[in-house]
Amino acid sequence: NGHQEQSEGYQVTISENKKVHSELITVKAFDPDLPPNNKIIYSINSGNKNNKFSMDQNTGTIILNSALDHEIDNTYDLIISASNQNVYQSNITKLIINVSDENDNAPYFVENPITMRIDEDLQIGSIFGRIRAIDRDSGKNGDINYEFDNLNKNLKIFGRNEKVMNDQKNPNRNLSSTIPFSLSKTTGQLKLESSLDREKISKYQFKIKAVDGAKRSASATINIWIENINDVVPLFANKNFQIKISEETKIGEKIVTLNGFDNDFHIDQKRQNDRLIYKIVSGNENNKFYISGNKIFLSEKIDFDVKNLSKNTNNLLISFSDGKLKSEKYFKIIILAANKYRPNFIKHSFNFQIKEENLIGQKVGQVFASDKDEFGDNAKLRFFILSENTRKIRDSMQTKSTTLKNSRTFAIEPNNGILSTKR
Repeated sequence: NGHQEQSEGYQVTISENKKVHSELITVKAFDPDLPPNNKIIYSINSGNKNNKFSMDQNTGTIILNSALDHEIDNTYDLIISASNQNVYQSNITKLIINVSDENDNAPYFVENPITMRIDEDLQIGSIFGRIRAIDRDSGKNGDINYEFDNLNKNLKIFGRNEKVMNDQKNPNRNLSSTIPFSLSKTTGQLKLESSLDREKISKYQFKIKAVDGAKRSASATINIWIENINDVVPLFANKNFQIKISEETKIGEKIVTLNGFDNDFHIDQKRQNDRLIYKIVSGNENNKFYISGNKIFLSEKIDFDVKNLSKNTNNLLISFSDGKLKSEKYFKIIILAANKYRPNFIKHSFNFQIKEENLIGQKVGQVFASDKDEFGDNAKLRFFILSENTRKIRDSMQTKSTTLKNSRTFAIEPNNGILSTKR
């Protein structure tokens, strides 16, 4: 007789922090035969990626072999088989293992320290910057709240001569009401709450903390420079406005540094870049990119679109200003297909025969190879001779053996693999 298993299958949810070698669930089958024909052997047929699980063949118990990570794999669909040892009958059932997320990753800042520059005539209520941190956890576990980090300890106010003016040694000072900015708890946006005066204060320096639901946190230093108003439009100094990136580019990776200059600001180029406020005006489909400081970063996973190649080109209109005047420029970001495959020769070896009186430059034969990559330079093949074995030949007029004097006897055409005697 055949045996029976739970018809609707099994499903279990376990934490990504589950200890290795833990028993997760036991699958049961029933065989109405009498011993010894009712002996059941259990096994995992498929779905066991990276051998993450093992199964006790006698009891049907599933055991965790290696550590889980919700951020890498959050579901495993296993097909379980129960076999009759003697009659060789079997049945299968499905086991779904859901891996629940734990708040096991601390947030981190893409940049630290962060420098911003705003004009002294910036209107009250203006949002002038956004602080961004990243948390690899999913859902609510990846939610981040932002807060000022101990202003009484960390706030520094610089006077018009760019020297610290507040008393850092006074333990009783209360500076929480001194800072003219507010910080959005959920978005990390900075907003101006009171007027600025560059003739009195040149810079505010403080720290912002990013905190997740498990109270894991990271801190970044923020430098906000206050600038005099100006009347010259800033200009881009970038020479290349077309950037090519691979579809394997990682989230948070820098795409390009935006370089601008402002003739109103007669100091080194680095501080000119820090002073300018850069924004993405248009072309940012699905918010794949974001700007922090003067750099564009990747914010979402990207894939090369093989069906609609036009979607692999992103025309970002970037504006940058000094708080009053601004310029705009298009940056073309092109997503390239990753070179995922090695080329392979269609045969392990190619054999050609030639006569010794063949003329120099005469075609000997052609080698062929293929590549599963389909797009752009990744699909183009070039051929090279890596090495050449010399051999001894017998002079028809002499009894002794001689060796070929020129070991580079053949040439190959790089674009088509045609082999010929060397010129």
